[in-house]
Amino acid sequence: WVTADGAAASDLYTCINSGAYGVITTDFSSVYGLLRGYAATALFRAPFNVAHRGLPEKCNENSVSGVKAAIAGGATHVELDGYLTTDNEIVLMHDNTIDRTSNGSGSVESMSLEQLRKYKLDLHGEEDIPTLQDVIAVLKDSDTVLVFEIKSYNPKLVPRLKEILDQTQFYEQIVVISFA
Repeated sequence: WVTADGAAASDLYTCINSGAYGVITTDFSSVYGLLRGYAATALFRAPFNVAHRGLPEKCNENSVSGVKAAIAGGATHVELDGYLTTDNEIVLMHDNTIDRTSNGSGSVESMSLEQLRKYKLDLHGEEDIPTLQDVIAVLKDSDTVLVFEIKSYNPKLVPRLKEILDQTQFYEQIVVISFA
């Protein structure tokens, strides 16, 4: 959201074209009048290009390779899912089990990171099941934003997430969501 400095058309155009989600002004009729002058298909802000689970058509979902491929493909955001292991590590996995996407089976949250690392993601070649820190290390060198979905019902995930964000200073590149 942006606040218009005044009611002049130039002030309002600056706000509209800034890429913000909305304009705060006391003269709504002027804003609506200017908006009517734009084509019906005009974009006022750039759309997000969100790579859901990374780039699962070519890489393992919720993987480091998928994040790298999404960045190389021009993603503005990458959406990944997190669970908490028994030893308080956040790992990335869409499902609550590793059955579908790895060469192992079992519940993510019933294993430690060491136990999980015995298995490999294997839908598109083999690679480690990543931690949140593994992915942050890749994203820090880009402008791509992480949309981190908390899948876990374990309330300990939130303070652990804060610890990781404090350690990595990754607050500017993350959006946290949950549907739980």
